Amino acid sequence: MNKESFSLQSTLEANFLNVILPENPEIDEIAEKVIREDKPDFLISYRDVNINGNITLKYKLINTIALAYSDRNMTKDQFIVLYMSLLNPFIQGKDWFLDYHNFCIDERYIFLDKQTMKASYIYVPEASFQNQDEDIVQFFKKIFSQIKIVNDPAFQVTMYQYFISDHVNFTDLYQLLQKEMKADMKTAEIRMPKVPEKPEIKNTGTKSMQPLAEQNVHVKAVEAKAEQQVENSPFDIFDTGKKKTNSGDSAINALFGGKDKKKDDKSGKADKKNTGFNLFGKRKNKKDINDTKEEQLVERQKNAEMQNVYDNAFESDKTETPQQCSDITETEDEGNNFDVNAYLELLHSEIPGAIERINLNFAGPYITIGRMSSDETKPDVCFNKEFTRIGRKHARIERAGNGYCIIDLGSANHTLLNGNTLIPNQPYPLENNAILEFTKSKPVKYRVVILS
Repeated sequence: MNKESFSLQSTLEANFLNVILPENPEIDEIAEKVIREDKPDFLISYRDVNINGNITLKYKLINTIALAYSDRNMTKDQFIVLYMSLLNPFIQGKDWFLDYHNFCIDERYIFLDKQTMKASYIYVPEASFQNQDEDIVQFFKKIFSQIKIVNDPAFQVTMYQYFISDHVNFTDLYQLLQKEMKADMKTAEIRMPKVPEKPEIKNTGTKSMQPLAEQNVHVKAVEAKAEQQVENSPFDIFDTGKKKTNSGDSAINALFGGKDKKKDDKSGKADKKNTGFNLFGKRKNKKDINDTKEEQLVERQKNAEMQNVYDNAFESDKTETPQQCSDITETEDEGNNFDVNAYLELLHSEIPGAIERINLNFAGPYITIGRMSSDETKPDVCFNKEFTRIGRKHARIERAGNGYCIIDLGSANHTLLNGNTLIPNQPYPLENNAILEFTKSKPVKYRVVILS
């Protein structure tokens, strides 16, 4: 794709991604009609604007963060949600008469919903913006190579083994992730079975004339009846009767548009309409795809033995997520050898309790700045709950060359640099003595100090 045609814009109405089309563009009118009228949920909608005779596509961005600036440490469940949402357009695109080559695969212009962290693509329906198959393969490998699954390293090794094989296929990968999600959901159900409380024996206020021994027999009979009801309950996960409902399948169907279970059981095959994608080569046969549980167990044991292999996996393909900041030339991350004394010094805050100094001599490639929250991982620099105007993940500062840059992560109340509002998901260089403000209303103001 012609990446020079992409630019981000912030207006009072919303944030936009603008894509300038070439002169006399070759527009795919069918795809354009599908995006405008049918509006597939995995795409960001756009409108045409004619500026000085050139057609510009304006994609409206709402409550999103660019994939390039999302966290790379995540749980297995988070990884599966993210990766399935990245794969979904390539699986279903052809059903919407969309050419998978026209999905933008630049990390800076793939956007994640800040609540669900599911990905949405932009689709450029013009011939010159097409990707090659190999570029798409490398994109998915690169994203995986940057991610660390913090709670299941064995699964990460499994994924690594899959990506280095000669038979990588979008459909197979999607089905593999579906199986993993379904297996995890069933495991969770088994660990925490829902058992109804035993019926409470009401006290009528009159003294029972039954002997104590007979009362105990009565209570035991009631308990036995309740246990029998639990065994026959349609919600019992161990019940094999016709009334059983599979909550795992229901959740999968709700999230990803599942198919009729009876139809699947009868045919033993997935719906060909949604699984006929062959970008990565020929599909494996049924025997290869439908591995037995015993084979999966042996495979997982092998994966555990290969834990140390992953540490050096994709080493040649790894690149840091930070993008270049204007004229700053990006260099390799030097870790703790980054020989710069730098920090943010508090100048003013109308709310008491602001962090006095934010150290920029961090070990990793970046730090996130935000507000304390109980429902998600804390940012690296965490303001307390009184700073309500600062977002939970408001901005991040990352290394770029011999300096730093600041990125606003789609915050609702904005970030300002030297009095100028930053366009979200766009890196800006930080210079010595620059003034950085978090939020326009009741800002927390810092001075940038960079000493060589």
